[in-house]
Amino acid sequence: MDRPGKDSHRAREAGSEQVLVVSARRWALLTETPTADENDDLLATRLSAIDPQRADVILAEGFRHSGAGQLLVHSQRTGADRPDFRAPGLLAIATDEPGAVPAGLPCLDLDGHDEITDFVEQCAREIIARIRGNPDNHY
Repeated sequence: MDRPGKDSHRAREAGSEQVLVVSARRWALLTETPTADENDDLLATRLSAIDPQRADVILAEGFRHSGAGQLLVHSQRTGADRPDFRAPGLLAIATDEPGAVPAGLPCLDLDGHDEITDFVEQCAREIIARIRGNPDNHY
């Protein structure tokens, strides 16, 4: 979408703080955030721009310090080392290794797509509620 050689990329590289890319089928607004503070809750702010009636699942990688918490996804089938299931900010773990999840931490079935979707949607609703000034409705 915004890659070298495209007008949108050249405009952004030339200093445009916002570039709107529009076609008959989709649009995207690219916005530079040079003043973003490391402590800003960027994920929550960006989630407020999403129409929940049009989004089935919202996936965001990173944002460990966003205040939104995190859903850790781990599969022993990949052969990867087991992550730290006690890392700060974990809301739940989606895994095929439920016996490794510490007691008291929600464990979601890695293959339970509906369960994971419901969990992510609930988290997004609670983050948006917090942004809109209802601090009691969040994790």
